[in-house]
Amino acid sequence: MTIEADVVAVIQAGPAIGFTIHPQAAPEKTPYPFVTYSVARKPVMTIHGPSGMVSYDFTFSCWGGSATEALTAATSLRARIDATVSLTKEPLATDDNEYAPEFDKFVEPVAYRFWKQG
Repeated sequence: MTIEADVVAVIQAGPAIGFTIHPQAAPEKTPYPFVTYSVARKPVMTIHGPSGMVSYDFTFSCWGGSATEALTAATSLRARIDATVSLTKEPLATDDNEYAPEFDKFVEPVAYRFWKQG
């Protein structure tokens, strides 16, 4: 499995989480709340060169019809990721929540770094 598949599987495992998750963008007319994500991949370097590990920075955008709905989706997402022991991870700092006027919706960002042997 890829790290992307592993992360999505962790998020979707267990009881229903209350939102759908989509890479990059959600299909048109996807009901709110939903989560989109992007991934940036980087080799982990040490003072002696490449470590053989790769870090994957996931940026999740939790979309909601209201600020509360977006925040609730973000809280559920964080709880699901934090509860897993099957992934090596750390939360990353994010910007504040946003209002997307072009969609008349709210977005709450969540970011994590995951590692996997390269």
